[in-house]
Amino acid sequence: MDSAAEEYFTSRSMVDVRELKENNPEFALVLDTKDDKLPNTFDLAYKRIPVHDVTVGSYILVGAGEVIFCKFVASS
Repeated sequence: MDSAAEEYFTSRSMVDVRELKENNPEFALVLDTKDDKLPNTFDLAYKRIPVHDVTVGSYILVGAGEVIFCKFVASS
């Protein structure tokens, strides 16, 4: 019984790790801003950069259904 439980939880944890890796993006869509003002929502201009190059204060574009993991301050 113990080995069956161990196999179950080991396989379940492998699935969880795989899902985390699949949801880890390599690139971010960073919105272009002018003079540190909010981006124009009618004509969004952005560039695709590696997530490691995203800087504090950047505005990022997140599509519907996409997931991001970060510390942030939301503003409206």
